[in-house]
Order: sequence, then C-alpha cells, then structure tokens
Amino acid sequence: MGERVVADHLQDLAASGWHIFHDIQGDGFNIDHVVIGRGGIFTVETKTRSKPPIKRARIIVDQNGISVAGGAASRDAIEQALAQSSWLAKQLRSSTGQAFPVRAAIVFPNWFVTRKTRPKSGDPWVLEPKGLVKWLKKERASLNDEQVAMAAHHLTRLIKAGERN
Repeated sequence: MGERVVADHLQDLAASGWHIFHDIQGDGFNIDHVVIGRGGIFTVETKTRSKPPIKRARIIVDQNGISVAGGAASRDAIEQALAQSSWLAKQLRSSTGQAFPVRAAIVFPNWFVTRKTRPKSGDPWVLEPKGLVKWLKKERASLNDEQVAMAAHHLTRLIKAGERN
C-alpha cells in the first residue's frame, strides 16, 4: 500500500520531464522506485510503518540512523538504500559505458520526518513522499536531455531483460 502511495506522488514528476520506474528487480532484492530526470537519478526505498497512538509520532534522522516513533535508531534502511543506488549505478555503467551518479532516498508515507544532524555528502534523503517530489522538482540540473534519455532507455532494457529471465 505504501509503495502505491509513493508511486502516485511520483507521477507528479512526469509532467516535469522525469521518467518514473517501479519495482525494479535485482538479484534477490527489488528497488521500489527509480526516478530519472535532469536533476539526476534517484532510487527510492519506501518504508511503511504503522503510527502508534502517541501524539506527534515522527521519524527522527540523526548520526545514529533512523528512529521511528522514539524507537532505537537503525542504519538498516540507510544501508539498504545505499546498496540499491550503488547497484543501479553499476548496472547503468555496465550497460552504457558511462558513469551516472545515482542517489538514494528513503520515504516514509504519512510520517513527519525530522533531521537532527546535517546530512553528509552521499547520505540518502529521508523524507515524506510529498517532500521528495518537492525536492526533486527543485533539484538543480546535473544531467542533460541526452543523458536522461540514455539512462531511461538502458533502465528500460534492464527491466525487460529481467522480465524475460
């Protein structure tokens, strides 16, 4: 259900020239969403959690990782998201011969996300889906139209090859 909510929000990017892909299969894992546009290439990991009855339950991101509603911080989602973006970057490099930087995002539908520390370069974005869409729309261009088309084409080929296997 959470992935469908995120997919619906990401569709808002299509009008701005972004290519949106869903459920990309890797070897024993999947990437929930990939968005490719002039602002870059992003993998999007969806984390769906039930909210406890506590008022102001939120996601906290700090140097220890991500904590949900006051629970212990975990780095698992961060490591998963970074592994997915690294895998996709390797696939695109292998297919195109060109190095594309792929950034990671983690989204928590229907949660308020607070970042307590400044993110380090390369850290995944941790946001609510509406926030992700806003950030992507404002992201400064890092790819030209030819690179966007190439990356989208090669990802489409990768998806179709996976469907045949």
